[in-house]
This record gives sequence, structure tokens and C-alpha cells, in this order.
Amino acid sequence: MATQKMVAEWFAVSGWPFATSTGSGRSGVDIENLPGLAAEIKATARESVTGALKQAVRNAGGGLPFVVYRPNGQGPTTIADWPVIVPLGVFTTLLAQAGYGSDTGRQQPTSLRCVCGHLPAEHDWTDPGWCRICESCQYVVEATA
Repeated sequence: MATQKMVAEWFAVSGWPFATSTGSGRSGVDIENLPGLAAEIKATARESVTGALKQAVRNAGGGLPFVVYRPNGQGPTTIADWPVIVPLGVFTTLLAQAGYGSDTGRQQPTSLRCVCGHLPAEHDWTDPGWCRICESCQYVVEATA
């Protein structure tokens, strides 16, 4: 069974009943009908993690970009153990929204810029801070505690 199809079926029985695989080789997201989500599915260890994440972000269209990796030799019986990769900024936001961490000491952004020096103009950034100019999610939050 193709990896994308396995992941689509996983989502279909996990709360997204209309999730479908787009089929290998098509442009855009790999799993359709995941509102607000942008899945990139990879089935090889030879893929570049950053390259796959960049592809997910490019195809996100404002949705949450993530990459599902199918480890070599793994099939549908182990799909719950396959790794998922998201940008650290996204992960931290998800943790905070789920109630993890504490507001004590959490930095409130006063200024946001990419490490390449670009300032966050609306056309340069996508949520949660991916610089489209240098294609990096290495942003700096200048804050006061």
C-alpha cells in the first residue's frame, strides 16, 4: 500500500473522515480534506528534513505545515509510531495552546525579524515565522520578559 494512502486512511479514521491521498507526483499537499493542515508525506530516509519541511510550508497556503516520515521497513501496523516534523515555532505554539508550559517568563514579542535580517512584512512571512526570502524558519523574537 502506498505511503500517502496509508496516512490518508489514518487521518480518515482519526477525525478527518474525508481525508484522501492526492497520489504521488501531484503538486500541492499530499493529503486533501484536512482543513487548516498541510501534509507532506515522505517514505524514504534519503529525503532532506529541511527540504521536505520547506515543501510543506510552500504548499501550506496558510495551513499548519507538517511532514510525516515513514521509516524504512515500517508498514501500517506501526503508523502511529511514524515521526511527524513541524517547525519549532509551530510546535511551541501548539504546546502552549494545549496548556503546557506557563505564562510566567513567557516572552511576549515586541519585535520579530529573521536571522537573515528581513523584517516581518506581511508578504515576506507565513505563520508562524517562515521567511519566504531566505526560506528559513530561524527567526528571532526580541522580547521583554
